[in-house]
Amino acid sequence: MIKHWRWWMTLVVVTLVVGSPNPAVELERTADWTEVWMEGPVRAVVVPDFGVMHVRDGKIEGYDVQILEMWSRSTGHPIHWTYAASVAEALEAVRSGQADVALGPIPPDALGDLQPTSAVRRFTWVRVGPEGATMVPNGYPKPLWILQADSLALQVAQSPMFRFADPDSVGWLMPKYVAESFGTRGTSIAKGSMHWAVRPGDSLLTAELNSHLRSRKVKRTLGAWSRQSAPRRDTSLSRFDAQLTGHDHWDRATLTALIFTESRFNTGIVSPAGATGLMQLIPSTAERMNRGPVDLTDPAQNIRVGLRYLRYLDLFWHDRGVPPEERLPFVMASYNTGPAPVERAQKKAAKEGYDPLIWFGNVDQIARGPGSHYARKTAYLSRQYRGYLSALRQAARAATPSPAAKTESK
Repeated sequence: MIKHWRWWMTLVVVTLVVGSPNPAVELERTADWTEVWMEGPVRAVVVPDFGVMHVRDGKIEGYDVQILEMWSRSTGHPIHWTYAASVAEALEAVRSGQADVALGPIPPDALGDLQPTSAVRRFTWVRVGPEGATMVPNGYPKPLWILQADSLALQVAQSPMFRFADPDSVGWLMPKYVAESFGTRGTSIAKGSMHWAVRPGDSLLTAELNSHLRSRKVKRTLGAWSRQSAPRRDTSLSRFDAQLTGHDHWDRATLTALIFTESRFNTGIVSPAGATGLMQLIPSTAERMNRGPVDLTDPAQNIRVGLRYLRYLDLFWHDRGVPPEERLPFVMASYNTGPAPVERAQKKAAKEGYDPLIWFGNVDQIARGPGSHYARKTAYLSRQYRGYLSALRQAARAATPSPAAKTESK
């Protein structure tokens, strides 16, 4: 707290010069952020539109999430991520106090009682697609110049995200960097910028974020991001989604988190201990699970045997009385270290008064080694993936065929 004394001094000086904030609710909101500053994570709600966030082989990418994570690392504030299917939904989460900052393709105006940060990126608005109607995302806060642009014949699309646009069938108004991802440059219309949104009373948070967004490090990140491709309509988590889907005990998000943590989806990687392939299996363990030789560099075989080992660990903890709803972190920790160290930690936790059948807040207080870290990391990643997929699915369901496409299909 001492290192942030300058912000407190600034607030004191401003109060002495201009008096108390008006309305009083802004002071209350500033106090709310002060409590977060001292005690808790920053709550960020993300619209995973094009360029904001995507997942590639388990790695969470996207310019907006990268630079907020950079801020988190530099300040020590953890981020609690939630997801929204539209900009309107994200702004409402901030407005209602469910989130502290909204990330997404958010324009600086038309935000009502919310406040934009400094620009996250600057660009040119372009029109792409056939002549006629020009679509904008559903629930998008339209800047004043868009509302006044009668020549564009604006219409609201069903989709709430640019990434589900269909510019081959109907005209769209979109940022140039989005248009280029669709393989077109479009016709320049106006200059624009994207921002994050915060509550006006959260002055400390706004000042910190603005300082970060103006830094050279962030500008270098934007330059690197602009040279990378990003998926548009793709809702996959990895190139192995088909093999990681449809398993009774393990959902795709959990398996993706495990494989990303183990191997970063490198099919040929071998650890110093000999663990091999996607799921980093020790050959002797793999042969025991497979009841015979197995090629661990083959992704299909590696995943099949890895699933068998997960099932073995699930039964191991079932036999020791861990209920299904509490079993996953025991399994994940055991996958990393083997079940024996985790079982020793469980027994020690029971002796010290912790609940031996609950991991978080109990057994993990004893099992503080690699297994505990592994369980936390896989749980964190799987939550991220589920929130991301949920928002994309909601947006995809809303993205009905464009009027032009419907006409052509008749």
